[in-house]
Amino acid sequence: GISYVQPLLRNFRVDSKRHSINVAKKRLEQSDATFRTLVNATITGVQTAYWDYVFTLRNQQNQVANVALARENLRQVEVRIAAGAAAPLERAELATELANREGELLLATQQVSVAENALKGLILRDPLSNEWSQSIVPTDRPAFGSDPVNLDAALKDAMDNRFELRSLKLQNEINAADIRFY
Repeated sequence: GISYVQPLLRNFRVDSKRHSINVAKKRLEQSDATFRTLVNATITGVQTAYWDYVFTLRNQQNQVANVALARENLRQVEVRIAAGAAAPLERAELATELANREGELLLATQQVSVAENALKGLILRDPLSNEWSQSIVPTDRPAFGSDPVNLDAALKDAMDNRFELRSLKLQNEINAADIRFY
């Protein structure tokens, strides 16, 4: 005996050509979503590196002010010791404090160099270019606002701009189309 099975509804609604076209459209949308995800990640990385650089510069400025303040305190104690109003032990205490603050200034200066090089690494193609030797001068200042946030609008905006979620949704649609076809 011979048996032959022919599914009656195969290719009734979706044939192989339409299925291939639909899957290709979804894959195109998926590659667009993946591209947008990469662009967002790159922009976020550059913005983060920029603000890290700005904040390390501010930290360095604070450390310079701390060293100047420690030097001024040491100078005032030297004057009081010379006048006989302070013990020489205070000089040693303030000299130690000055040395500690100078060490913190050196660390802050190193952090500025590291943050600047990280930013240059993201925005410059060639590490041998002339721009690597130039210092970056930030122009933007951080802005802080106390405006109330509309939670529903923020969540909707976040979900609309999560392209990796869009890519996963498209993959689910492709899987559903495959199940319908096969």
